[in-house]
Amino acid sequence: MSIINSMNTYKKEVLFQVVLTLVLYFFYAFNKHHPRFLLSDLFFFINYLTGAIIINYVLLSRFLYTKKYRHFIFYSILVISYVICIEEFVIEKAFFPYTRGAKFMGVLNSIGEIVPILLVFVSFKFGWDSVQKQFKIEQLDKAVTESQQAILKSQITPHFLFNSLNNIYAYSFENTTKTSELILGLSDLLRYVIYDCKTDKKNLEDELKFIQDFVTLNETQLEERGKVNLSIKNKATTSIDVAPLLFIVFIENAFKHATNSLSNQINISISFDINDKEILFSCINNFATLNNAQGLTKGIGLTNAKERLNILYPNSHKLTIIDENDIYNVHLKIKHSIS
Repeated sequence: MSIINSMNTYKKEVLFQVVLTLVLYFFYAFNKHHPRFLLSDLFFFINYLTGAIIINYVLLSRFLYTKKYRHFIFYSILVISYVICIEEFVIEKAFFPYTRGAKFMGVLNSIGEIVPILLVFVSFKFGWDSVQKQFKIEQLDKAVTESQQAILKSQITPHFLFNSLNNIYAYSFENTTKTSELILGLSDLLRYVIYDCKTDKKNLEDELKFIQDFVTLNETQLEERGKVNLSIKNKATTSIDVAPLLFIVFIENAFKHATNSLSNQINISISFDINDKEILFSCINNFATLNNAQGLTKGIGLTNAKERLNILYPNSHKLTIIDENDIYNVHLKIKHSIS
């Protein structure tokens, strides 16, 4: 595949250079006062083109791009000298033996005629190489971003599974009847996490269904210890796509820290307010400071979520986390585009 891409790039460059060379030749050789092309001008132009090819496809790659500047300058001077010699002592003597070819007009005069044309040829090559370099940089950035996103996303599954299994394990000592229901619910959640979230974007409606199932699973474990409120305003979400498993990190964090630090009076409030331009998400939970304050802003889950937000929504999200008065408050605003 890389060989095919290289060949396609080579063909495009050849076409690019040929077209620009023909345009340059037209402006060089065409005389509006005598609208015809002269054979002598063709040979002069071929001489310049030969020097430009040597500079563009030998000296640039071997010396300039490898930062061997002295070598590049030295060999460029040799190439320009070669072009001057061919023009003065071969082409001019062949076509203008009694006028231009009769005497040498001087190095400076020749340089003034030849170097500008060579610079135009070199600028063509520079332009092409710059575009290709920028394209490679963009491809590399994209590959790095996709790789980083995949790594961050893969961290969610074991983290999520570890916490959920801990909850079920603890619950199995108290109520064996509901343990099977919890395991079945966890199975559905894991199916979504492992199999349904392989794409970069998921429909928001599917993501909200997953969150509702997750809340139901964890709410069952609370029993009489507290209450959970999940509010979703404007459920017309079929045309909105979001990165999967972003919101669940904050919700899971709320359940974990609330239940780990409090034995009762647990309050968790989760809300989504969705409109045509943005998603407003908030997750609020209470906790006991003495038992749990040290771990609220740490851990792989929150770090993961922040990094994914920076990658996926670099200029279109705002995350605010407030930790005060035994209340942990997360507000996330994401600007979306209707698919």
